Amino acid sequence: MLVTVGFISCETSEEKLCIAYFLEEFNMKPYNGEDLACKTYIRLYEYENTQFALMDNHCADFAPFTVYDCNGEEFCFTSIGPCYIQESLDLGIIGIEK
Repeated sequence: MLVTVGFISCETSEEKLCIAYFLEEFNMKPYNGEDLACKTYIRLYEYENTQFALMDNHCADFAPFTVYDCNGEEFCFTSIGPCYIQESLDLGIIGIEK
């Protein structure tokens, strides 16, 4: 009896390109579930069909900064408001510092 097991990724090719863009932009490696501890990481969000990423660290506060989408376009500025975080779909942590 031959059993074939396959896994289907939920990521679209567009989302994979977006993740690759942010990993390169933030100089991070893909997140594979390792302990975050005090490492800086990036989390991917989606708001009204626009994906964007935020850098975070459980041990540090960040100064206000501009948030960019997958195309490198300015999405929002964190000192003006919460950048739609509450209304956004959290797609999870995608990268962690090298």
